[in-house]
Amino acid sequence: MPLIVEDGTGLPNADSYVSVADCQAYAAGHGLAFAGEDAALEAALRNATLYLDGEYTYRGERATGTQALEWPRTVADGVPREVVNACCELAVRALKGPLWQDVSSTTAGAAIEKTVGPITTKYATAEGVRNDGQTRYAGVTAMLRRWLSSYGSSVKLVRC
Repeated sequence: MPLIVEDGTGLPNADSYVSVADCQAYAAGHGLAFAGEDAALEAALRNATLYLDGEYTYRGERATGTQALEWPRTVADGVPREVVNACCELAVRALKGPLWQDVSSTTAGAAIEKTVGPITTKYATAEGVRNDGQTRYAGVTAMLRRWLSSYGSSVKLVRC
């Protein structure tokens, strides 16, 4: 099945934000490796797009009710360069392994701190791994920052 790249009009059958050729150009320009059989490269781009659409909540609404992907949206014309670049970054990683990890029910939601009487024990989490066991891609999140609906929207709490 050929890769169908979103062209900014809200295609009902798009499955990627970027073409193989454009991702290869991005990778070459950033010192990344994005090479292999076309089928594997297309699968990596599809998985990267699925990750972007499943993992992030974007500002605005979908531009049309029939589009397959989260972009385009009402806050921008077409697909922003940051989304395309993030898709390329994730596609490079998807060639090496899955972007999402299955998480055992015994580790999901595990305590990171436990207090028994006067003793408190803190458990470290692996760098770059969220509390739910999934890998976090800080560079991708930083690229998407201006388009995310919840990035940086926090309230400082002060205990009195």
